[in-house]
Amino acid sequence: EKTMANMTLKEKIGQMLIVSDDSTIADEELLNKLKEIKPGGFILFSENVESYEQATKLINDINSTSTIPMFMSIDQEGGRVQRIKSLSDQEVTIFPPMYDLGLTNDEKLAYDVGRIMGEELRAFNINMDFAPVLDIYSNPLNTVIGNRSFGTTSETVSTMALSFSKGLMSTGIIPVYKHFPGHGDTAEDSHHTLPVIIKTKEELMDLELKPFIEAINNGAEIIMVGHLAVPNITQNNTPSSLSNEIVTGLLKEELNFEGLVITDALNMGALTSEYTEEE
Repeated sequence: EKTMANMTLKEKIGQMLIVSDDSTIADEELLNKLKEIKPGGFILFSENVESYEQATKLINDINSTSTIPMFMSIDQEGGRVQRIKSLSDQEVTIFPPMYDLGLTNDEKLAYDVGRIMGEELRAFNINMDFAPVLDIYSNPLNTVIGNRSFGTTSETVSTMALSFSKGLMSTGIIPVYKHFPGHGDTAEDSHHTLPVIIKTKEELMDLELKPFIEAINNGAEIIMVGHLAVPNITQNNTPSSLSNEIVTGLLKEELNFEGLVITDALNMGALTSEYTEEE
């Protein structure tokens, strides 16, 4: 509160942004941009990570621009979403898809996978992981989620994802549960177009929302909202990530989530096909 009281409106807005840049080094231009925006965080992608030494220097240089510690974040899920996969100077663990982990039904193994992943991320000074995926693989036509999911039932997804998260947290990594209110029963890919979920709120409560409710009941600190239209709740095709009915009405008020809400990336086709950058 003391820090907040001394911040300008522009600085407060900066704290609400997680930014990206495809550089491998923090040159003067990047450092000046960061000092001007003062973002709350930075997200690393594969192109930012060539070697352990290079990536650690990049992260430390980015962090040095802010007096408020930044969320240094990454999408490290396992399977086909692993931003740290090969380094020129170190070996890293290649994790299987979470669906394969879910098939084992072994909570201890899920915890260990999260712990090992967390230890490797902490070695870079990363402190936030956009994982686990809480989407239920309930639609076989779903290619964007598919084997990124822990399973085809809410029980498997809830149990295994929460054990995985505990492993991450044991190393000081903040897990981000995604993609609220559930990307599992969609055939469209929100990277390219806006998926529309035609289910009612009651139907979502019976399946998609169950893992999120479990996560909230177990102290989830951050939930990511996906770019998913739910017209039976919003009465239109506004993406959930931009919807007061979904973020405030459903997530915060009905499900009593008091943590941090974050959107999926704002440069994805689901948004850019419908809205300008300014909007």
